[in-house]
Amino acid sequence: MAEKLADSAGALASDELHSAEIAHLIGRVRARLGDGTAVDTLVDAAARAAAVDPERAALMFAEAVDVAVYTDFSRAESV
Repeated sequence: MAEKLADSAGALASDELHSAEIAHLIGRVRARLGDGTAVDTLVDAAARAAAVDPERAALMFAEAVDVAVYTDFSRAESV
């Protein structure tokens, strides 16, 4: 349910940073649900944010690493 709501919000995002933040939220939801695509979603969101807000992107990448440490350690090293 939360992911569907976030997807709906993503369609209404007015700029790239808001779009990236919504994608990041989706990644966080997936991480909490144990979805294997969470790390990729978080990394993609961070990459999208990097061009507009490097500080925000750094925090997003850090969260992606944190999730990867618990789900796929080798993936954490590559993030």
